[in-house]
Amino acid sequence: MNEKIQRLIEELAEECRKEKVGLSLAVLDAEGEMALAQAGPESLVSIATLEQYNHVKEELTELDCDCPKHRMLKELYGIEMENTPKKTHTFVIDNPNDVLDIISRALRGEFK
Repeated sequence: MNEKIQRLIEELAEECRKEKVGLSLAVLDAEGEMALAQAGPESLVSIATLEQYNHVKEELTELDCDCPKHRMLKELYGIEMENTPKKTHTFVIDNPNDVLDIISRALRGEFK
């Protein structure tokens, strides 16, 4: 993490202490280096941290993405994921000649 970011975080934390404002900030770069800053009255820091957690959890809950990254994040936040299958049709075909019939019927909109 570059020095400018670290300096800005330190300045922000110091200003929050002076103004008695609760600050809870986490910064993480692609290499995994993290800077964490908490400043101000403990009760305000705790509330700010909780609000940030709730905000991220709500966004993840509303997210309609099932990629591995989002599944992992949802699991970390304890978000129940729907295991209901998407609206799909499954056809069991015993006779290969039935394939053309099924495709024709699907194109006519017989399967909904």
